[in-house]
Amino acid sequence: MPSSSGPSRASLALLYACATLSAWWVGPDGPVYWDSFGYVIQAITGRVGGLMLGRPTFVLSSHFMVVVWRALGGDLIAVEPLLRGAWMLVSGLGAPALACVALRAGLSVRAAVVAGALLALSPAVAHSSRAVLTDAPSMAVTLVAFALALPATRRGSWPAMLGAGAVLGIAAGLREQAVFHLVTLTALALVAPGRRVRLALAGIVGCVLALGVPVAWLVAHQPSYVGTLGDWLRSMAEERAHHPRGWRDLAMYLAWAVASGPVALVAAMAAVTPRGRALVGRDARVLALVVPSAVQFAALAGYQDIAFSPRYLLAALPCAVMLPAGILIDAWSPRARVRHALVASTVGLVLVAGVAMRRVERPLRGALRELPARLSTIPADAAVVTGQLCPAVVYHRELGRLAGAGVAPRWVQVCPGWRWPTNLEARLDSLRAGGHAVVIDLRDDAWVGDRQRSARAEAVRYARAHAGEVTLWR
Repeated sequence: MPSSSGPSRASLALLYACATLSAWWVGPDGPVYWDSFGYVIQAITGRVGGLMLGRPTFVLSSHFMVVVWRALGGDLIAVEPLLRGAWMLVSGLGAPALACVALRAGLSVRAAVVAGALLALSPAVAHSSRAVLTDAPSMAVTLVAFALALPATRRGSWPAMLGAGAVLGIAAGLREQAVFHLVTLTALALVAPGRRVRLALAGIVGCVLALGVPVAWLVAHQPSYVGTLGDWLRSMAEERAHHPRGWRDLAMYLAWAVASGPVALVAAMAAVTPRGRALVGRDARVLALVVPSAVQFAALAGYQDIAFSPRYLLAALPCAVMLPAGILIDAWSPRARVRHALVASTVGLVLVAGVAMRRVERPLRGALRELPARLSTIPADAAVVTGQLCPAVVYHRELGRLAGAGVAPRWVQVCPGWRWPTNLEARLDSLRAGGHAVVIDLRDDAWVGDRQRSARAEAVRYARAHAGEVTLWR
């Protein structure tokens, strides 16, 4: 992507290396995110669905990798590290792609490199990049789409804009929220020197086609696919009813914004000052990139699951925060030592974040390591009540079924979240009456966050009321 007057290939390679090394250092060594377990099983089976449109491009691409891996003799147990590493390499493209976006939007080489470096050294981006998750890969591919769209709009080339829209459609197939960036693509078309309507339509058509093809294929070949969308909508409605947003969610949103990069956030916030607005608003292309993402970034404060993770901010983060931050840091720090100090502080933050995340995740990782041994001691049709380990129970159940050795486990899971029963006592009594042994995980480390701990309190009350009748993990 570099141009003759832009960042050198070495600079872009360095940004990519920084992004991947940050992810390796800060990110988890195994699945700790709830969704990761499900994505791995979907990658093995090729079954798509469960969240919105099911992230069709992500699952089908992962499934292709697994098919190749299995054809080469790879084990099922190694699929998760394989996918984690592969998607980390895709996510690393985000930093150099943002630098190219900044340059092609008319910014200086220094501002472009600073913006890319801030993204590469974001703790929140790094942590979610080294996981089987859709957020970081979708963000990276979206930035590639912007980098392709900018020269297309400058030349007035609708075929090139069609290609940029198709790349954005791929990003939306990785995570559907990327489709909101059609607003940005359209804004870039509308500030083009000419052929504005044609360029805008080309971007939209390209995106719809690239996202629509895998969806259409799934509708035709996977009969259960359409039904999963209705299930997801009902589950989201139930969760909103049971867990209305409150001040804690807003506080966590602010905390996640800081975790995304405090230096970048402070610099970006200065963009609302008169001088900051003048610097950011000098080029209509920059405004077309920044404003839609800034609106999306602010709107995410109202997202119902925002308290769970900063990864939900990744879609808007590069253009809402890192891009204006790069502009302002470039303008405010003409001296090299100031810039070097800012870079050093962000590097130091990443190093500290890696150490901190290992300490925070150690109890959960220990519980996850113990899980296979604990599962081996319970009946094949037991009902397991646990918290953050719940998707891991499903993961090991499906691996056991796919391995085809011995008695396939049929564990029934009772999970916090969308499917937590409104009456836990009635649900567990029904399971016991149906012949299922009930296992209740009482370990603190297995339940994460206020919502899960509230569910754990219900499970504790049931365990006390039925002492000796259920199996307890302590």
